[in-house]
Amino acid sequence: MRSMTQNDLKKLAEFREEWCVSIYMPADPGHLQYRKGTIRLRNILGDVEKALRQKGMRPPEIQKMLETAHALVDDSDFWRNQFGGLAMFIARTHFSHYRVDTRFKQFLLTGKRFHLKPLMKANRNSDAFYVLALSQNKVQLMKGQNDAFDQVDLGNVPASLEEAIRFEEGGKQLQHHVVPRARGGGGQAIYHGHGSAFPDEKEAILQFFKKLDTGVRNILKDDICPLVLMGVDYIRALYHQASEYPLIMEAGISGNMEGIKMKTLYERAQRIAEPHFNLKEEKALEQYNHNRMNTRTSNVLETILPAALHGQVETLFVREDAVCFGSFDEENLEISLHDGQQEESEDLIDFACVHTYINGGDVFFLEGEAMPEEAEIAASFYYQLESV
Repeated sequence: MRSMTQNDLKKLAEFREEWCVSIYMPADPGHLQYRKGTIRLRNILGDVEKALRQKGMRPPEIQKMLETAHALVDDSDFWRNQFGGLAMFIARTHFSHYRVDTRFKQFLLTGKRFHLKPLMKANRNSDAFYVLALSQNKVQLMKGQNDAFDQVDLGNVPASLEEAIRFEEGGKQLQHHVVPRARGGGGQAIYHGHGSAFPDEKEAILQFFKKLDTGVRNILKDDICPLVLMGVDYIRALYHQASEYPLIMEAGISGNMEGIKMKTLYERAQRIAEPHFNLKEEKALEQYNHNRMNTRTSNVLETILPAALHGQVETLFVREDAVCFGSFDEENLEISLHDGQQEESEDLIDFACVHTYINGGDVFFLEGEAMPEEAEIAASFYYQLESV
């Protein structure tokens, strides 16, 4: 089981099939909790089978569709690594599951698409960032999320200056000598050579960082998050100069990895990245309030759903616990509200969230008092709608 990326969420949001099953449940580590988890999942899968039979699916098809999920019920390795919440998505041609730090309430829904609002909220509340620790001799990339770091494998990306420029363009090997540091042990490699592509140390480091940046951007292309640089001021400044990554934080962390505790590093990097997440939400709320008197905003579900479907929603605000069961005729743009969850119900607020996300809009989950006009759902549109 791996952490969710933005690309994973987008693929789930775009998936459509006749029978799509969405399962959310709490999951805790430990032997006693492990037994509770297996029983809970077994019971949920029993409810899934019942629901699919009622929708007309034949038992052999159901068994085949749920085969992989049933195999996890007694998989001790699977349950040993659980914590917080478990989300599982099942269809005839799809199976995936994700664990998050958020403790989900137990929830099951079948329909023609996956129910993603709880996962979108958990993903938003567990904002991820990266730390790139820089030096000439070693580079490390780490992903910070849920109070912990995961080391990111750099693969074939150069991990040191020596590795990056071992051979000049054209195959000429660079020579180097070591200049002792002013204080302390060790030394600093200075590269030179007849006809060298790198006439001085600064240029050599810049070329190294350009290669490194290309590799980092390729690794993170499906998971664009704030990137915090760690290293001496001179080195960080050169990486800023060389990099084309779109979300490098201006502030960085001075020093190197030696002697720093991971908890301390996480807290310092998170403080640097946090304003990026808060600023976007603050600007979106300011824009909504500025446009409240015209048709570029609405808190009416019947207006928001068609706009989300057609890619007109720039920003969607949703109260954290909001839910509205009903059905939406996408062809005729007609909405029917249900008194609670029924067999053909879907959460219409989830529909708005998913389609806003698919079409490139932003979705923010807020507490009730923080919601625009204290509504359950509110939207800013890219332009004024003809009618509201």
